[in-house]
Amino acid sequence: MDEDTKKIIDQVKELNKKRKFQEALDLLNKSKKGEPTIYNMLGFVKMNLGKYEEALKDYDEAIKKEENSAFLYSNKAFVYFRMNDWKNTIKELNKAIKNNSNVPEFYELRAKAKMLDDNIKESLEDIDKAISMNPTQEKFYEKKKEIQNIIRLKKETENTAETLFEHAREYFKKKEFYNAVSLIQQSIKIKETGELYEFLGVCYASLNDFENGLKYLEKAKKLDPKRDSIYRNIAKNLIALGGIENHKKALKEYNKAIEIDKKSIWYYERSYIFLRLKENKKAMEDIDKALKIDPNNLMFLIRKADIYAHLRKIDKALKYYDKALEIDPLNKEVYNKKEGALLAKDKTLDLKEYTEKGMYG
Repeated sequence: MDEDTKKIIDQVKELNKKRKFQEALDLLNKSKKGEPTIYNMLGFVKMNLGKYEEALKDYDEAIKKEENSAFLYSNKAFVYFRMNDWKNTIKELNKAIKNNSNVPEFYELRAKAKMLDDNIKESLEDIDKAISMNPTQEKFYEKKKEIQNIIRLKKETENTAETLFEHAREYFKKKEFYNAVSLIQQSIKIKETGELYEFLGVCYASLNDFENGLKYLEKAKKLDPKRDSIYRNIAKNLIALGGIENHKKALKEYNKAIEIDKKSIWYYERSYIFLRLKENKKAMEDIDKALKIDPNNLMFLIRKADIYAHLRKIDKALKYYDKALEIDPLNKEVYNKKEGALLAKDKTLDLKEYTEKGMYG
């Protein structure tokens, strides 16, 4: 490996730590192809950008050059895991374990995949294997408890869709999203509803898997086209994916949500998109509509003040920061924003940075 390639690899590692995956990809595309390490990194970066099929191809290229690398197979398995393809996840992990059976994390990931594939018995066997290899790893015991809890729930409940959904919501509240996914999938096998598919989409979004989130939310929309929250959640996934085109698509979804039910929160959230699209007038119109419905909402008042500050209308911004402080006199965020606006009024501070952080952060 030449020095230029080593330098690129070090730079990419730093970008990955900062989750700047697009920058990492741009840098890797400038590098010399051929090194398995480069293909491995391309696979990792593309997976985190949601480009799963491309990531798989890169891992295949790396594997051609290092056929006995257990970690390349495990990395490929994780892409399948992110794709909700449990069977191929297990298949690739079997290859990883064949090449190196001494890595407990391989068994842990295979246990997760088997659990989600509804193969609970073998899932428990795999997590027991991981524990036997590293008995000091606390997360293995936590995973075993989760698997045992699913076994218990299966025995205790009649496996009705409603009961499973209730347990899934409890897991979601505890941020145990994979467990929530497992139970919702079982619930859907019993009865398909828009509500269940919407919840499944939200679970995947909570795992930062926005592609799968969108897939299940689209299914929810087909089953329950009058459910306004589905359109809102589709919009949130599109915004998370980034890019102007996705923001434009998100705007259309909010429009549909508002057609169904003119909720103040929908106007508030849509104003964010208008701001991103630099349509400040429409953003202000949405905030005014939100405030007409809920005039004492702190978030709405702050957003209106931020827009005025962004437009350099400082006196109006201060007016709404003061209104926000009337509702929450001890709110440090509002005090800081007001202080920034006052400084800007004296022309000692450029407003752009802090107003954009307030509106978009």
